[in-house]
Amino acid sequence: MIPNILIEKLSKPFPPEAVGSIPGKSYLTSIKAMYIIERLNEVLGYGGWTIEHSAVYTPEQEMQKGFILVRGFLSIPKYEYKSIVQYGGHITGGKGTDPADGYKSAVTDLTSKCASYLHVGIQIFKGQEMPPVEPEPKKKVFTPQEIADKCFKLTEKKDVENLVKMSDWIASDKCKFSKDEKNNLRVSIDNYITNMEEK
Repeated sequence: MIPNILIEKLSKPFPPEAVGSIPGKSYLTSIKAMYIIERLNEVLGYGGWTIEHSAVYTPEQEMQKGFILVRGFLSIPKYEYKSIVQYGGHITGGKGTDPADGYKSAVTDLTSKCASYLHVGIQIFKGQEMPPVEPEPKKKVFTPQEIADKCFKLTEKKDVENLVKMSDWIASDKCKFSKDEKNNLRVSIDNYITNMEEK
């Protein structure tokens, strides 16, 4: 039996960017395959799970139908778990599609369906909205006056090395100050360094 703690981790909501619509079926929502594989690897470990599958049609039937169909299940050896048998499919032709791509997509489809029995992406299958992603904290943007104050403190410490680094940063494209602001700050730093050297 799979521990409940693992099911909780597997069922953790995906970020909005993991969700997309199915081509040709915009009314349906799907989870991008790599997010599902990543979740299985994170929780069960690399090599801790596998998809055992086989083709349903013969190669001749696939060519005739223009469709690849596979059946199989998700296995977790450590917990002697095997999911319910599921099916995955994909067209064999079309723009940018070759048989290898068709098989890969069919197995990916199968993997997603098997993973759903472990509650992976359960929110999507239940029609729930994905939770908002916490915005990344904005980086502090320093004003010319704040940089000038920092330079003055470095002067009090007689820290020539970091004053030079500050001057180089101000001169670089990373610093978004105006040309005049940059020039004024660099002149001040040069004066600080000159005064320290004279003393």
